[in-house]
Amino acid sequence: KAKGIEVRLKVPRSFKQEEGERPNIVAKWTSEGGNGSEMMMLTVLTGGDYTLSRQEIDDDLRLGARSEIRGALEEVGQVLSLRSFSQERAAGYIADLESQADRAGIEMTIRQRMFVLFVKNQVVSFSCQIGTARERAPTLESRMAKFGELCRLTVNSLVLPQQYAGGG
Repeated sequence: KAKGIEVRLKVPRSFKQEEGERPNIVAKWTSEGGNGSEMMMLTVLTGGDYTLSRQEIDDDLRLGARSEIRGALEEVGQVLSLRSFSQERAAGYIADLESQADRAGIEMTIRQRMFVLFVKNQVVSFSCQIGTARERAPTLESRMAKFGELCRLTVNSLVLPQQYAGGG
């Protein structure tokens, strides 16, 4: 599932790790030993025959509503914030999203922070999300502020050995 990309990541021990059930999900972690409402997920997608540079991402994001990245994200949910970043010699973006879902008759609001890196023609994404019943959605902003910090600390532990000479 990792499509040849080696990813090392330190996730808090209170999060239970499971293998992803869908094709591109490498692993997912759920808070409170698997019983909580916070989730982290690592996905790897084939990115085509190119790797985006930080300059190309910045140029795209300056297009505002015409940004290709923003357009793709709006298919997932409402884009609350979007900015570029670099890590492990790779360029990417950080997106905060809010979306609505209906699963088995339960209407939910989901807040998500995505860290997306373009690595050797692959797209490595680490995301953190919290969902709640739609009527409790106003609580998500404060909950995501706290969880977002844990997410940032976790993604800062991410290491991509292939980005360095000799792979280690």
